[in-house]
Order: sequence, then structure tokens, then C-alpha cells
Amino acid sequence: MIALLIFLSTILGFLGVHAPYWSTFFPRLGLFPIAHYHLFRWVTLGLDLAMTLTAFFLFPSWGTGIALGIVFFWCGLGIFFVFSKVFVALDHPLHIVSLEVSEEGVIGLEWKGEACAWPLREMVLPRHLVHDTLGETPILVSYCGACRSPMIYSNLVKGKVLHFEVQGVWRRNLIMRDRETKTLWQQATGEALYGPLKGEQLEFLGGEQIRWGVWKKNNPKTFLAIDPPDRPFHGRIPKSWMCWILEHIAPLATSPGLSPKNQALDMHEEVAGISLGALSRAYSLEVLRKKILVNDVLGDLSLTIFYDEPADTVRAFLRDDELLYEAGQIRSQDRTMRWDSLGQSLSGTDRALARLNVDRQWWLGWSEFHPQTTVYQER
Repeated sequence: MIALLIFLSTILGFLGVHAPYWSTFFPRLGLFPIAHYHLFRWVTLGLDLAMTLTAFFLFPSWGTGIALGIVFFWCGLGIFFVFSKVFVALDHPLHIVSLEVSEEGVIGLEWKGEACAWPLREMVLPRHLVHDTLGETPILVSYCGACRSPMIYSNLVKGKVLHFEVQGVWRRNLIMRDRETKTLWQQATGEALYGPLKGEQLEFLGGEQIRWGVWKKNNPKTFLAIDPPDRPFHGRIPKSWMCWILEHIAPLATSPGLSPKNQALDMHEEVAGISLGALSRAYSLEVLRKKILVNDVLGDLSLTIFYDEPADTVRAFLRDDELLYEAGQIRSQDRTMRWDSLGQSLSGTDRALARLNVDRQWWLGWSEFHPQTTVYQER
């Protein structure tokens, strides 16, 4: 009897604390459990506590005392682990002009004549969400620790600025909730999936994951976002611990998705994804780092995918003829035309290379939202 009580207390407590993950590991449950995980958590823990307290008062013993201690432990975890209190979104970081040059990774965006970079590890990774303004446009800088996808959106919807917080993980990707309407949004797509704004779409602005020193060189007037001194990181898990967990523990886990598991690549392999209408293709970063530049065809469009090693970033261009990479420059096959790593003309032509958006993330995330994707095969 006591063994059964301890077992039930443990199971009910575990289910209650992990209510936010019910849809993470059983995605066909949909978003209802994530939208109402506080309710599910405390109803489950409440039942657990009521059952165990009743047993303790009716049959006081060391066994019922242990069961009660287990319940209090789970309740403590339930109070502590709230997504929005662990990953605390930052509102309006300071913008400074920094003269320092480093290889620190940043997420950079140039928008309406202004440029800014947000430090990936120091700012965005432990928070996942940063609200800012660039070019007089309210923006959301987001990063999913579960699939490594950086996305920058305008958070202006129907004339109203929305502010987001982390709500959970679904389909191997971050689920955000806006504070104003409590609608749930998918970080990978910017789509409102559950709540009053269902069907709305955040405007994707672009952005680039790149090393700060190269971003600064390419954008001399750029700002660097930093934590305001009066608003330091205050998540319930210290920043250094959070970064360590996301960098070392997250790669060990793979949650299920709605799309069939695609094993064309390792689930945690980093890819650069290109999507053109109904067609999409993934390029392994391992392959790109080795080849630097690849020429490819997707549908009826000819592409060049270029890995900029000093910047640790990937760029994609439309092309007429095959290109090559020599002496730090992109060149035509006959070497009469030359472009820099940004696709800007250096000689032989006045035309810059047309850039395409590149989604950089783990294969588990890209394949979930692009189930028909192909994978570039090294030639």
C-alpha cells in the first residue's frame, strides 16, 4: 500500500511538473496543453497533494511521510520552473557604438538604413526573445535553443506592438505567447497557431548569424545591443548555467514532430536551408565548410551557396553562370567578373549578385517544417 502511494505520488508529480512538455513529446495533442499548462500542472499536482495528505493523516507513517515529501518536492519544482521566468525576454536593450572587434557570434540585421547586432551567447541564447526597435520598426529577435534557428520579425500586428514570452516547445521548435492577447505563435514560421490572433503572420525581416568582427567591418555604422545596466539577466537559472545546458545537454535530445523523422542527415547536423516556393533544399554546414562554394540548381533557378569562413556565415545568390571562389573573391568561370563575399561587384560588371534568404538551424528543425526538402549531395 505504501509502495503504491509513493509510486503514484512520484508519477502524478512528474506529470504535473512536466505538463508543458506533454505536447512536446506527444505533438498530436496539439497546442491546448501548452496554452493551458499552468492549469494542467496545478490540477495534477493538486490531486497528488490531496491524495497524499489524506493518506498521511489517515495512516501516519514514515512511508506516507516520504510520499508527502515527494509531493512537496514536485510542487517546489512546479513553482520554480515556469518557462517565462527561466527564459526572461529582454525589452529594449541599449544600443552602443563598439570599437571592439571579436569573433563572438551575433545575429545582425540591416533595416531601413540602420544596422544592429545582438550577441548570440551573451544575450539572445539564454533569453530566446529580445524586443527592440530598428529603423523605427518594432522588432523581435528570436532564437530557438531546441533547433538553433535565429529569426527576426516585426512584432507589429494589426497596428499593435506585441511582446512575447517563451511558452514551450512543439514540433521541435519554440512556441511563443504574446502578452497582449495570449495567442501562441510558432517561432520557425512566425504564424499564430492558437488564440485570438490565429492565422495572423509576423513579417519576417531577415537577419544573419555571423561573427561580430566581420559584421562590424561590413557595417561600420552598426550598433551593438547590450544589456541595460539597470536590467541585468534575471532568469531563475544563472546565465552561465543556462548557456551550458543549451550548448551541451540540448544536443543530446530529440523530441518528435508531426512530420515523419527524416534521417537523411543526423538530427543535430547544422544546415543552411533554402526555400523557393514549394521547393526547398538543405546544405550541410560540414560540406559547405569543406567546399566553401557550391553551384546548384533548385527547380529552374541556378544558385550559388557560399560559406564565408572568416564570418562563419552562409550566403546564397542567384546566378547566370557557374561561379568559383579564388583569392578571397567570388569569380565567374572565365574570371572576367569578380564579387566580394557579400555579392557586391568588384570588377567586370556593375551588377551585384542577388541574395536569397538562408535559414541556418539543425536538421531536426528544418526537416520538420520542410518535409519535402531535398539534401544537397556532394559532388
